[in-house]
Amino acid sequence: MSFQKNEIIVRDDGKYPDGALVVDGYDASGALLAHPLGGGFQLIIPPSDHSRFAVVPEEERTPIFTRTKFSFEGLEESFTGWADGKNWNGWAMPRFEFADAQRLIAALGQDAGKYDPGDDAFITMMEASEPENWCAEIIHLPDGGTVKVYPIGAGSWIWEQEDGS
Repeated sequence: MSFQKNEIIVRDDGKYPDGALVVDGYDASGALLAHPLGGGFQLIIPPSDHSRFAVVPEEERTPIFTRTKFSFEGLEESFTGWADGKNWNGWAMPRFEFADAQRLIAALGQDAGKYDPGDDAFITMMEASEPENWCAEIIHLPDGGTVKVYPIGAGSWIWEQEDGS
């Protein structure tokens, strides 16, 4: 079985998105090279194990968002947002509705961020880093509806999804 670069695959004893890998290609010996979906070290999968993997179908990769709570190191309060089960280097990637995003920015402190209505984005300035823009996105909900959200810190900050939420 041959996989194409950037295909998302999962092993027969795994389930998407946990355990999903992104194909990087093959090495000279025919070993499959892939990295975990959401980031991580590249894995080398010997040819004898290739048959244990399959491409994840598009309909299975369609994100399904659920409402949950998130915490961020250094802040005592938690924040309600949306999650689709995907992680970045093991950390949650939340999306926040406008009111929750405003509450988060206020909790970060006066100089840590602001809303830019012209770009419909929240801008954060965390410590010595460059300003980051978190532009509005539309996500699809299990009931068929949609919600406008802001991915503040998703794929960049160390967010934890709280247990039981």
